[in-house]
Amino acid sequence: MLTKRDLLRSAAAIAVGAAIARPSLLMAQSYPGIIEAKNIAEEGFIYGLPLVMNYAVMNEFAVDPKSSQFKAPFNKIDNLNHVATYEDTAVVTPNSDTPYSILWLDLRAEPMVISVPAPRDKEIRAKLAKIGIGPGKTFELKDLSLEHKAEMLIGMKQGDDKIDKWLASGNKPINGWNVSSLLGDEAFYNGDWLLRAGAAKAGLYGNDAAEAMYPFTRTDATGEPLDGSKHNYTLTFPAGQLPPVNSFWSVTMYDGKSQLLIKNPINRYLINSPMLPGMKKNEDGSLTLYIQKDSPGVDKEANWLPAPNDTIYLVMRLYWPKTEAPSILPAGQGTWQPPGINVAQY
Repeated sequence: MLTKRDLLRSAAAIAVGAAIARPSLLMAQSYPGIIEAKNIAEEGFIYGLPLVMNYAVMNEFAVDPKSSQFKAPFNKIDNLNHVATYEDTAVVTPNSDTPYSILWLDLRAEPMVISVPAPRDKEIRAKLAKIGIGPGKTFELKDLSLEHKAEMLIGMKQGDDKIDKWLASGNKPINGWNVSSLLGDEAFYNGDWLLRAGAAKAGLYGNDAAEAMYPFTRTDATGEPLDGSKHNYTLTFPAGQLPPVNSFWSVTMYDGKSQLLIKNPINRYLINSPMLPGMKKNEDGSLTLYIQKDSPGVDKEANWLPAPNDTIYLVMRLYWPKTEAPSILPAGQGTWQPPGINVAQY
């Protein structure tokens, strides 16, 4: 994510480089003006974010054997024998419910039979080609003028901000949770690159709504930011109103800044429905989860979801959600709603 500090640092580097820069062949050609270049950079950031995130994962999983996240080389399947922990850092918002089998294919040596949908990205690819990004092209930021460099970085920052703004407003708020259907295949996105980028940033490699729903939140029921350094919280499911699924459900804790799992004294990263037999229900049959950085005490520890000593990002996963009432479907309009998170009163 580009921050203001990143831009200032980049601007400083550009200013130094400009003092010794020479007119380049690239700039002598019909390169877009600085404003057009900035706008293309903004669109390109939104279009390219999921691709770059995916490439970064590929590099750690299959290319760099020295990476702590390396799984297996290309064309070799790796069957993980564990669910994700705080040590799994390649994928943001990792699923800690189920282990994965991972395979990256290299098609350079020989072909494999695959189905390729009709491209819907001709327009954005044409725009990116204008600034030197695309097949057979090499983009060199150092070859641009000072003005172009500055505008390109501003454009990327604006793209990043647009994704964050969309994530904050492009979902239906329900009791502090964001509920929507962000994930799907190429036909689902249908050229909506902002929707695709938002989905990647919220949680890369998710399922479509028929397979899983992913309510997520950074705030309590009143809209205040969740912060484990300031408050303890509770999440209570009323009696008979657990998430309605055909398979299972979970609530997973992430660091609010990195969206990665957090190290904690009981090695618990989520609470899910398979854990229900060992949990304690309230006298009225409701189920309360205790969300806090320190243990709520031995009598409540079975229901404790450890939180960071900082901001919190929570994701609820409903696998194979029911379609008959009560249901979370259609997304944002279902008869079942996730209950709000409240500051603890004990």
